[in-house]
Amino acid sequence: MQGSTSMSEESPSYSRVWGPIVHAMVQSGASGQEWAVLVALLRWQREGSNVLSMSVPTICKYTGLDEDTVRHRLSSLSKRYFVSAGGNEFPILEVIKPAGKGRTALYALCVPRLGPEDGSNMLTRKERVEWEKRRGDNGNA
Repeated sequence: MQGSTSMSEESPSYSRVWGPIVHAMVQSGASGQEWAVLVALLRWQREGSNVLSMSVPTICKYTGLDEDTVRHRLSSLSKRYFVSAGGNEFPILEVIKPAGKGRTALYALCVPRLGPEDGSNMLTRKERVEWEKRRGDNGNA
């Protein structure tokens, strides 16, 4: 339809959840509410970036959860860990910049995109650092 805004410009019609995220979330024992919050955050992830940001009210809109629940699930996701192929633990999310004074928090998604669908080849911490250097992604927004 000419002259109209496409759905992808307004709101993504789907969220990209790559295999290693599924593996990490299952391995960490993530709850359904944690899944909902993470998928909401992934809706607006910039291509090639591990930085995630969305206001709590917006996450509430996409998930149907109340603000207190969303805040608790964001906090709990930063305390959920998965084990890499090298045996190292990584959090699902890390807080880069906490929210405050009208500012939305920034999070780093710590699950690498590399590896097979089952996540069995996930990166070790050393490999992750090298991978981030190659991508030029040092967690700065």
